[in-house]
Amino acid sequence: MTRLLRACGLVFPALLLAVWGAALVLTQVFSQKVLVITPHPPEVVQMQKLLWQKGEPVAEIYGVPAGAEQQVVLPDVPRIVRPEEDPSLALYPIDKAAGENPLQEKSVWFAARFASLALAALAAASWTGLWLLRARRGP
Repeated sequence: MTRLLRACGLVFPALLLAVWGAALVLTQVFSQKVLVITPHPPEVVQMQKLLWQKGEPVAEIYGVPAGAEQQVVLPDVPRIVRPEEDPSLALYPIDKAAGENPLQEKSVWFAARFASLALAALAAASWTGLWLLRARRGP
């Protein structure tokens, strides 16, 4: 039992560090800032392009924006639209009705915090159990 508690007391903190490292790598290396839109049909996009004038918002040509830009983790890069009207803009068409929900950076950090709390509690329980076993044996 002591061996198991000692191993858990070492493994859980290591996993805690691994969770934070994985979240950091995912959000820094594999994420991209995009503007999520609900896409218009192609014929509507063509009409919007004809009616668009310089100075008007570009995102509305391609779809309905869903708020501000978001950091999306592991986006499907071929789906990202770079409008010729504003190449600095990255539009990410998502059909929420079809169940498409991209993984956002804030979700990764939420899961990392939750996992950290669980791993910290398990590590503390392991160390407490080890301490209780040693105290019960005596000096």
